[in-house]
Amino acid sequence: MGTEKLWATLKPAAEPRSLLDLSVEAFEKNSRGIRSLIIGVDISVRLNSCVAALKTASLHAHTGPNPALRAFFYQLCQFSKAPAIVLVFIFDGPGRPGIKRGTRVVNRPLAIMEAAKRLIKAFGYYFYEAPGEAEAELAVLNKLGFIDGVVTEDSDALVFGADCVIRTTGPTVTHVCDIYRSSSIAQTTGLTSEGLLLFALLTGGDYGPGIHGCGGEIARALAVCGYGRELVEILSSCSGTKLRRALDVWRHAFCEELRTNSAGVLGRRYRRLSSRIPNTFPNLAIARLYLDPLTSFSSDFVGAQPNTADWIPREPGIAQITRICLEKFHWGPESERQTIFKQFECNLWPGVALRMFTSPSASYDHSTGKIKSANAVAAILSNKGSRAKTTPSRSIRLSTHDFVKQTALSNLDLESASITIAVPVRLVEWVYLSRNASTASEFQIARAQALNIPSSKILSDRLPRQLDLAEEPDYQSDDEEVCNQLHSATLKLLQSQPSCLYPWEY
Repeated sequence: MGTEKLWATLKPAAEPRSLLDLSVEAFEKNSRGIRSLIIGVDISVRLNSCVAALKTASLHAHTGPNPALRAFFYQLCQFSKAPAIVLVFIFDGPGRPGIKRGTRVVNRPLAIMEAAKRLIKAFGYYFYEAPGEAEAELAVLNKLGFIDGVVTEDSDALVFGADCVIRTTGPTVTHVCDIYRSSSIAQTTGLTSEGLLLFALLTGGDYGPGIHGCGGEIARALAVCGYGRELVEILSSCSGTKLRRALDVWRHAFCEELRTNSAGVLGRRYRRLSSRIPNTFPNLAIARLYLDPLTSFSSDFVGAQPNTADWIPREPGIAQITRICLEKFHWGPESERQTIFKQFECNLWPGVALRMFTSPSASYDHSTGKIKSANAVAAILSNKGSRAKTTPSRSIRLSTHDFVKQTALSNLDLESASITIAVPVRLVEWVYLSRNASTASEFQIARAQALNIPSSKILSDRLPRQLDLAEEPDYQSDDEEVCNQLHSATLKLLQSQPSCLYPWEY
């Protein structure tokens, strides 16, 4: 799990954001062309957190069979509430180190891992097994640009070279996370990727105990002095006798800095700590585990690389999720059918509904008041302003008749089934405007009327049939001032004439 010393040292570089905010931002920017972020997750860390939460709350005796898997189900439900995020779960592979923190690594029971894979797939997410350690695989995926970030509690992901690590601090996607970007870390703390390696070797982590008495501030100061960069250069360019001699020179300078504080970065001299540095420091085997871990992209790996092009948004499969819950959580007896419905109503349906709004196939039928996607249909029953404190949202009540029907369960009240959820405003606009060509035109005309501008000056043959809300619409106007006025008037129009965007509320 890395080291808490590193998290504490990096805290000034943390960017507080919620997963929901990140999701909406990614949807608007559309940087990948799929209107979603791709986020990697170490499945072992998630399952460990599930087990730890159950132990802390002493819930094992009260949650029925497979409590850890059930907790993971709830986590997936929460992730679904950040709809424009594609999750890729990575499993540890056979080539991972067999010992961590001096303890032999114990593999999780195959049954729970296979069940977790089934749940991941049913929720519309992705998974694969790394050849080595999952954290190293995630770091290289991030570094190569195949994923946008890594959700983990393991600070080693940064030491492995991840560019963006998301550390969750609460149980829901609306809770603020700490986001650590390599650029911000370097600017705020002075720690580069080479410096992070030296920090891990000094303070200890999964692979070794570090140097006794070396705290985070001392390790950071030594890294800022450039000893991490010099160490990586030596390990990358030297071997054999030349390597040993270069390390001796490096170690002497390193210890001398501790004794004298000649660079003035340490704050004071650390003579006793200097005397504790062994002639075997750094441990080359540990350093190479960080610098050159086994991944799908290693030069000596002979297996297949992941098909990253397949990582596109998918909606949850309600029928598949239902089958897994009935099988693994024993929600099967007829008397408990209402229980599974309540579980789904509180936990599953909100994410299913939100992911409809970001589905590539999403559309809104103005005549029926229904939103449709490839997997589901839902009637919008009411739409009101929301008091969401962070992400501007609309409070939408929609029918879950189709969701419940897909479970294929009997004796449920389908007609009255509905939920109320907070949907980010930008997602509502996307579905109502961009996925409805006639409405997009009506909206542009309404904006023109609000400024007393002839609609002919706004609409033309070049108006996109599907309005891309992440970019400025092509107004086909030679008057730049008019375009700027239109852009600035949008919010005012929505406030004064919300019926042009939310007619079902009136």
